[in-house]
Amino acid sequence: MRRAVDLAGLPESAGSRSSCSLQLHAFLSAMAVGDVVLTRDEHHVHVGVVTGPAVNVRPTGADPYWRRRPVDWVGVLPRAEFDAETALRSTVMRVSKHRAVLAAAVAPLLERAGLPGPPAAAPLADGPPAEEPPTDAPHAVPYRTADEAVTPARAEPSAADPAAVARANQVHAALQNALRDEAERHVLTVWSPRPDRPDLQYDLAWRDAGLVSVCEVKSLGGGSHAERMRAAVGQVLDYAQRLRAYEAQVRPVVWVERKPREADHWKRVCAGAGVVLAWPGKEHRVFGARR
Repeated sequence: MRRAVDLAGLPESAGSRSSCSLQLHAFLSAMAVGDVVLTRDEHHVHVGVVTGPAVNVRPTGADPYWRRRPVDWVGVLPRAEFDAETALRSTVMRVSKHRAVLAAAVAPLLERAGLPGPPAAAPLADGPPAEEPPTDAPHAVPYRTADEAVTPARAEPSAADPAAVARANQVHAALQNALRDEAERHVLTVWSPRPDRPDLQYDLAWRDAGLVSVCEVKSLGGGSHAERMRAAVGQVLDYAQRLRAYEAQVRPVVWVERKPREADHWKRVCAGAGVVLAWPGKEHRVFGARR
């Protein structure tokens, strides 16, 4: 699926193409008959049950979508009831984080339609369920593409400059996705952390033979680099130590947006701590010469 999306060249961003391929795979292959699905419009959340496999239909000017899954729509709920507690998005996502809230609202609709409610182990999803963690990495899930268009909420009087926050978030996401792309060019499978492990929220990780690399990505901004570098090294050492409960060999990596100030100093700091320090143009420090 990823190869087909890459060959099509749409969307243009490599990170967006990866996200697109994962969503197409989930929509076409992972979604199962009987799954409860949710979708939304401006004021409502529509609840349905998948009734069949994916089909292709002839698109029209008013309805250009030609990949479809048949769904028995069983009811409508006010969207306002959900927005305060959940974050239903328009992209394909699993909503297990808010499962109890959603299941309580959906179950009566299914009962009135004569359908069984979602059992405890079944996916309740806005779209198809996400892929399960790889069997060889119980601490991880397949890589989630970072949102490079992220914008901050309106700043409070004491909050940081929203433009600076937006830039830092966007640079971080682009750096992270670019490093994922480089790892995939080396035929490595990249992971993101499981969302139910708040103590292990690294940016990305991958396995190369028996060695697991865990990476902390940092934008540097225009101010002091020292604080950012100290945070990056401390975070990645923490993640690496926690991953050693699962993996025999773990290598911590710090990936920054450009060569930091006092680069020689930070190279020595990282080398002394067993951390690989690199930035765009220095990918060989992370991946060596392998292709």
